[in-house]
Amino acid sequence: DAGLDGSLDRNGESLPFYYYAQTDPDWASYPFPNANSTTEQDDTMQNRSCGVMSVSMVIAQYLHEEIDPTYLADYVVENGWRVEAHGVMDEFMIEAASLYGLPAPQIYYQTPSDGQQAIDWDYIRQVLTEENGLVIVHESRGNFTSAQHYMVLEDYVERDGVGYFLVADPYQLRSRYWQWGTSSMADAGLGDEGLIL
Repeated sequence: DAGLDGSLDRNGESLPFYYYAQTDPDWASYPFPNANSTTEQDDTMQNRSCGVMSVSMVIAQYLHEEIDPTYLADYVVENGWRVEAHGVMDEFMIEAASLYGLPAPQIYYQTPSDGQQAIDWDYIRQVLTEENGLVIVHESRGNFTSAQHYMVLEDYVERDGVGYFLVADPYQLRSRYWQWGTSSMADAGLGDEGLIL
């Protein structure tokens, strides 16, 4: 509403939530290249760092301290976690948690293959409301993006009998913010992969 861009609350003081945005001018133009792609070699953190920003939010929230997401961006590039289109591999979230001494997250899938765990939205709501946890979701397409995008589910609330997930979107673009009920979240593309941290 105030027309603010970038990270509104990197130190967790006002929301209270440690929020990081790809559009933050402190690192929006920071290099985040994909050397294996002919179209993403000049990418910046604003272009493809939604996964890095999402995991930065979760790590900062769990540690109760501000972190520097450019460290994780460099780590992704230097260690081969950078992939085309959605920036990082899902499994990078496990590596990032380990780097900061946090328990390894579990990865859940909308359409699991052999050995993969299926998403349980009731469990997701329990993590958010009863365990004060956070969930990183990997949206393939839907109300937030036409391609792929990582975001953080911060909470779940019900208003007038309708449930809503509170989403911390690392890419601030007001035109994509819609109200969706819980029954339509998976259909809208939310939840190809959900990462419980």
